[in-house]
Amino acid sequence: MNMNTNLTQHPCAGKCTEFKEEQCSTCLVSFEPKADFLPGDVVVLKTLDLLSVTDLFTLKGFDGKYWHTDHRIGRVSGLVIRTATVAELNAKRRLSNAEHSIAEVP
Repeated sequence: MNMNTNLTQHPCAGKCTEFKEEQCSTCLVSFEPKADFLPGDVVVLKTLDLLSVTDLFTLKGFDGKYWHTDHRIGRVSGLVIRTATVAELNAKRRLSNAEHSIAEVP
């Protein structure tokens, strides 16, 4: 039986003294993405100052430094994105602060 594993690809294989054949708690603390995102999340840029891109992005994967998206922008840092709000999902674009305040009024 041939079992595929990603253990040899783990960032601390050969570096962490606690790394044996499974991830240790040290690895999990040190190398887990520091963002609250998962592949498939729909996000927007935090500010419109950044490239003035108002499109929604779907996150495809994390390479340890950047999130890969389905957008022509390609890769983005988790520091410059946030989860899209329900109002943005309905509008199918990032809303400005003024639009958000209007969208939140019942």
